[in-house]
Amino acid sequence: MKDLQETNVPYPIEMHGRLFDVVCTAHDCDFRETNYDSPICPALKGTELIEAGGPEPVVRRSDLPRCPKCSQLCRPGVVWFGERPHRIHEIMQLADEADLCIIVGTSAVVQPASKIGGRVKAHGGKVAMFNVELGNHADEADFVFLGPCEERLVEVFSIYEEKAPSSGNGGRCGCQTEVERPGALNCGRQSC
Repeated sequence: MKDLQETNVPYPIEMHGRLFDVVCTAHDCDFRETNYDSPICPALKGTELIEAGGPEPVVRRSDLPRCPKCSQLCRPGVVWFGERPHRIHEIMQLADEADLCIIVGTSAVVQPASKIGGRVKAHGGKVAMFNVELGNHADEADFVFLGPCEERLVEVFSIYEEKAPSSGNGGRCGCQTEVERPGALNCGRQSC
């Protein structure tokens, strides 16, 4: 993130929070810290190794991390199912102004995040989707890149870096194909 900050690119908005943030569960307490310990407390040691259907360990409430400000329980600083994503109004405002939305590795079924691509598209922005399969809202995508995201992102952006300096089109596919062929890096035409 330091490199992004030095180039005046703002930090990303982490709408689902950060696993390494620890926050107090008390609504009136503002305690938050970054904690890279794994596990976050000794009582949770070994819980990451539980297999599906296996016995769950007993962890006493008194052994869980406490807030140093108010002594209430602490929890990971992530959004759990049913909670409102962080800074969602700001995210939707950015979507209403964005030229491009890149959607990576999601089924796009949980709202409000599932609406972001459509909002970008509604004002003429482009949507690129990276996923292992065509998911919901694939019809909103101008560009679809199928396959493992950790591979496809590297392939696509490596090609962009190679083509951008020499091509007059900035490394983009020139035919404006709405959905690319599965596994292909462009529409397949020689001119693209």
